[in-house]
Amino acid sequence: MSFDTRSAAFAYLRTYYSAAALDREDTFLLDATIDGIEHARRVAVAAGQSLRCLELGCGPVAAWALCPGAVAGELWLAERSQGGRQVLHEWLTGDREAFDWSVYAAHVAKRMVELGEARESHPAVTLCGADDAGVSSPSRAHAEPGSGAPSSAAVDTFADEGSAASVSPGISEGSHAAGSCGASSGSRSRPLTAADVLASTRASVVGLLDCDLRRTPVLTRAEGGAARAGSGSSPPSSFHAVVMHSVADAISGTPEEFAALVSSAARLVAPRGSLLISVNTEVDEWHAEAVAFPQVRLSCDQVLAAIEGAGLQAVFSRQRSRLPDGKDTETAHTMVVLADKPPRAE
Repeated sequence: MSFDTRSAAFAYLRTYYSAAALDREDTFLLDATIDGIEHARRVAVAAGQSLRCLELGCGPVAAWALCPGAVAGELWLAERSQGGRQVLHEWLTGDREAFDWSVYAAHVAKRMVELGEARESHPAVTLCGADDAGVSSPSRAHAEPGSGAPSSAAVDTFADEGSAASVSPGISEGSHAAGSCGASSGSRSRPLTAADVLASTRASVVGLLDCDLRRTPVLTRAEGGAARAGSGSSPPSSFHAVVMHSVADAISGTPEEFAALVSSAARLVAPRGSLLISVNTEVDEWHAEAVAFPQVRLSCDQVLAAIEGAGLQAVFSRQRSRLPDGKDTETAHTMVVLADKPPRAE
């Protein structure tokens, strides 16, 4: 799908995203992204760091950026097409013609408040619940994102990246910044709201980048892409969390090329950082505006093998059956995997 023009990018949003209500696919992807970001945030905070996140290949869609945007100290958005970046820039700057992501922000706020309350009441509780279509956890997985505080070995993570984060269980009155995943019912600060999530995301975005997983470097600054004054002339070399929804699978021609693109994305993840990736499995094409685009057919095992081949360790894997559209097989799924990069060898 080409977003070379603003009109093409905005037409895509109007066709596939709703400003009125979420569908089950939206909810599935938002919840998985929130849980992955919470996992990465814990590791960063244990290291005394403010979360630095990249959304890679985001198109004109701001929905998934709301998940890290509510808690990240620094968020970079990367999109190859000029039209996609233009639509994102309009939303970031509050253009009245921009797409309205409020219903997505409301879901993010509600979910983060729930996570904050669960963390206060039961510090070791698993924070990410099973989707109604089920959760598949690979044998390679070493932890669930809510399985407890990071080990003391994580304290030296990202030691050269920023200053300690100030984390509170809610939003103090008069502030729009989101310091954590929600508020306790007993907290004097008010719970996170959709307006907080929207404002915090806009405030946390450092810049809009050009990106290409087949290129070295993958990330470059796009002309006119800076969203925050003093953000510097170039993006950082690594991130605590990299989010990539339906990117590598959409542009790959073979399973081997898919694996190479996953490895390219993994190189942007800092040691002890996380990659969250979603993939359409067991399909030969995907559809946009009634046009079919060929896609490499991938099995769940091939996706997990690509993750492992990139030097990452799976934390969780979730699958949701795709709604039948006359083209997809009965086994077609949307698959989300969160994977960690091991610490740098001493």
